[in-house]
Amino acid sequence: MPDFCQKGCPPCLEHQHTWKPSEIKYKGTDLKVIHGRTPIRLLGIRFNMRLDSTAQRRYVMDGITELACFLRKNRDLSIENSLRLIECTLAPLLAFSGPVIIWPEKEFKPLTSAFVRCNKEAWQMSPNTSTALFTFLKDQGGLQIKMPRAITWSAVWGLLTRCCQFNDGTRQLAEITYKDALEKYGCLDMEDLQFEAEFLTWDQASQNSFVFACHLTSTLGIRVNWDPFNPDWIASAANIDLAQAMISTQHLVHIQYKNERKWAKAVQVSAEGKLVTMRSEGGDTLPMKTEGQDTITGYPTLREAIQRTFPTLVRLSQLTEPDCIYSTEDRGKGKRKMGRAQAVYPLRARLQELKEMNLHPERWDDTLEDELTDLRSGEQAFMSIRPKLIRAGYTGLNSTHPERERDQVLLPPPKRGGQ
Repeated sequence: MPDFCQKGCPPCLEHQHTWKPSEIKYKGTDLKVIHGRTPIRLLGIRFNMRLDSTAQRRYVMDGITELACFLRKNRDLSIENSLRLIECTLAPLLAFSGPVIIWPEKEFKPLTSAFVRCNKEAWQMSPNTSTALFTFLKDQGGLQIKMPRAITWSAVWGLLTRCCQFNDGTRQLAEITYKDALEKYGCLDMEDLQFEAEFLTWDQASQNSFVFACHLTSTLGIRVNWDPFNPDWIASAANIDLAQAMISTQHLVHIQYKNERKWAKAVQVSAEGKLVTMRSEGGDTLPMKTEGQDTITGYPTLREAIQRTFPTLVRLSQLTEPDCIYSTEDRGKGKRKMGRAQAVYPLRARLQELKEMNLHPERWDDTLEDELTDLRSGEQAFMSIRPKLIRAGYTGLNSTHPERERDQVLLPPPKRGGQ
């Protein structure tokens, strides 16, 4: 087991860069440990200790190819049953390992082509049929099939939501990954990170789970409004605070154990906040953990019971003040914070548009050339000063009421000590 540091915290979290594991010993003899390249199966995913997912990617491609060949040989299968077979196999096959392994962009394009090929076989169409027929929206005359990019997007955001939902260790690791993303790209929040990720390449974004999720969101043309580590959220509340809130409000939660369903309320919590005593409507006393996994009693944890009973609740105050109505005005009346990536997004988006127009000489003229030169100069100036702003402590821009747009200024850096 790893030793804890002098502060008493696990070294694999706060001091993961300084802590090194010790050698493995057997009967007092040191054993050499060399991570091999042979893929192993961990929870059904083919990986190795060097984080090489080639075997898993090959497994997914082989599965898609096998399904395409099956549909090709079994033309007597109806189109409805073929589509049902694709729905039950292709999406789960990719979604199961999609959030965990990294697909290089050069391999993701053949994956997309294989998906389309399977759908062509299911519809009993020629392989030369235009791909646009499957990718276009239904109101545009297309079939609007769910492509691998959308499947991966849904799976990645689902994994991040689960990691941030419960305080079981994955939340701490997710918070470190999220802060690293904001710090690396100088973003203010998740919304700002989505604006920044739109201009990153696939391989650049895939180095961080949150950045990759934001990159997929931007390429699909949507925005996700989410603050995963807000201190007001139920997931961010300390165990003892959450238990005390349930005791004071006497909310009933749904508990299922051995095919038996019960409604119970919290009546007592331990001093450390790790255990809570529940009392059912029949008067039975049930011991439950507040978080983690209970492998002894078989009961769900308090956080799991709250999530299943109140799936739409997000804030801790929604448990204590159920009649309170929240709106966007609670974020600040008349003004809000704006990150740098969001502030310069119109400039970078227009620059990207001009670069694409420059590839078509028939649509180009001297006016667009002058605009492109000015925007390039502006982008270079911003990118050169951005690292200095980050080091100085500027967190974003202060966007005020539209009537006071001329007062838009940089937020001052935080004060240190007596300075």
